[in-house]
Amino acid sequence: KIGVLRQRRSARLDCAVLTKHVRESGCLLLLQSSRVLLRPWCILEIVTAIDEQVPIVGVSLTSGGWAYNFALAEQMMAHLDTFLPGDAALTLRTLGVSPLDAAYKLSSVLPNIISVPLSMNQSRGVLTATVKDIVDAMDSAQRVVRPPLPDRDAWLAGRGEPQPEHVLAATRPPPAALTPATIPEEVPALPTCFRPR
Repeated sequence: KIGVLRQRRSARLDCAVLTKHVRESGCLLLLQSSRVLLRPWCILEIVTAIDEQVPIVGVSLTSGGWAYNFALAEQMMAHLDTFLPGDAALTLRTLGVSPLDAAYKLSSVLPNIISVPLSMNQSRGVLTATVKDIVDAMDSAQRVVRPPLPDRDAWLAGRGEPQPEHVLAATRPPPAALTPATIPEEVPALPTCFRPR
């Protein structure tokens, strides 16, 4: 029992330090991956940024097994209280954030931010330009008063029914098994303009 109390005390101290850093930041850089909305500490940072009017700069992964899907993320945000696994929901509550309150805030604010797409499969030049775009977005982020959140009761009534199996299946990375390359039955002929060197 003493170990559990120490863990809770440590979580509260870490939480206080983390939220202090978010409050004092010029912006919150949100790396949007398929699993970011399942991580309680990330949710805490986002909720703190929303509460404190800290600008949020989104960077959405567009390649690989953790690519961010905006439609699925919107469904997850609206029903975060349903989609969060039990241990993540418990951790979030321990950090002082209700999963339903987080769902309300995230689904009301995050769909309105414009994210910088990031594909790690690009050339060095494209990645350099993307990083410049991210830095420019962070530099231009300003604290502005966001419009008030929608009425909570109206939001609850309008969020619809969750589809947890469909959404959670999409947050899992693809299987590691490689699919074999297909070999064409016929080798294509070279174009008539081809000249051997």
